[in-house]
Amino acid sequence: MLECIQSGGFATAWAARDLSTSRILCFKVTSKRIVSEYKASRLALGRELEAYQRLAACIETPYVMQLHGVFQDASRVFFAMDLMECDLWEATSKGVSGAQLRRWTAQIALGLDALHNMGIMHRDLKPENILLSRSGDARIADLGAAYVHDASRLTRGQSYARDAVFTPGYAAPELVGSALREDGAWIAPGSRCPRYGLEVDWWALGCIVYMMMAGCMLFAEKADMLEYVERYKAHRGRAWLRSRCSMSENEARVLYGLLHVSISRRFAFEELEREPFFENEDGVDEFTYLEQRSRSNHKGLYRPEKPKYRMTPSDSTVTLDLVSSTDEAGPEDCEDWDFWRWFAWHNPLGLWANWNGRRRWWALH
Repeated sequence: MLECIQSGGFATAWAARDLSTSRILCFKVTSKRIVSEYKASRLALGRELEAYQRLAACIETPYVMQLHGVFQDASRVFFAMDLMECDLWEATSKGVSGAQLRRWTAQIALGLDALHNMGIMHRDLKPENILLSRSGDARIADLGAAYVHDASRLTRGQSYARDAVFTPGYAAPELVGSALREDGAWIAPGSRCPRYGLEVDWWALGCIVYMMMAGCMLFAEKADMLEYVERYKAHRGRAWLRSRCSMSENEARVLYGLLHVSISRRFAFEELEREPFFENEDGVDEFTYLEQRSRSNHKGLYRPEKPKYRMTPSDSTVTLDLVSSTDEAGPEDCEDWDFWRWFAWHNPLGLWANWNGRRRWWALH
């Protein structure tokens, strides 16, 4: 364990060196005590592991974060994944060029389409949950709010869930329909709402596209959402969007397509990949370019760690033994054993794919 890089209410992110490969990873560390005290964090942790295991069982996509493994000790759970450079929120604060806008929008769209084809709905897509590598590529992360369907694929126009899992400002009208009340109060996350489907993810992408163009949130206030819905009903939605930010006609087409209040008219991947917005100055389509790049000899999105991590571990470095800490997580008669026993798994296609441990590894499926 090298350095704490981010601290949150339910988890802490650490830079850590894998001693078996010398590769620098990101460890998402969660306290078992906090998870036991808060039902929401318990549900999120279980959903996240289930979603990553579904990912591992499907075709790998370079635009969604992969989990190399999860293990634990007596008091903590560790999710091991690639270390990224920053999130999209931080990158947007420095300004986004036209090329970056096309590239990141296409990569997020490819990641979303892959998730939906795996039966996963993200439900909490926002700039903080889009991570960028040192090579400038985007990956969708943080699957703690994900909905994992029993079937292998989600279908457009179908409804799958009704729990209000969202971040205000990026939630679609159908997801927070009861939030658009006259008193202007948001529905409390975790409450029930009208049933919804994968279209909520594409609305969130529209909000992200606007933020990359304008450098600020489109629906920062509840009044903004109410006003847009009213303008949309009056067939002035696109004009309202263009009044908020300077944009080209192609940019407006993509933005308005993703932000259709009508679910049946809202853009998804099939419409996006045909948009002229994604053609660069040379007339090359961004989706075609990314597909060709992924088929080339380019080995994923990983790059060497930052120079400050290229050092010999000092006496202060905390070293964790993945195998023994997992095995000593607790006896079967300990409290919550049925829940915690699942958090001992390694991705058969991940960093430790060739590892054959003598201890048992559990999986949700």
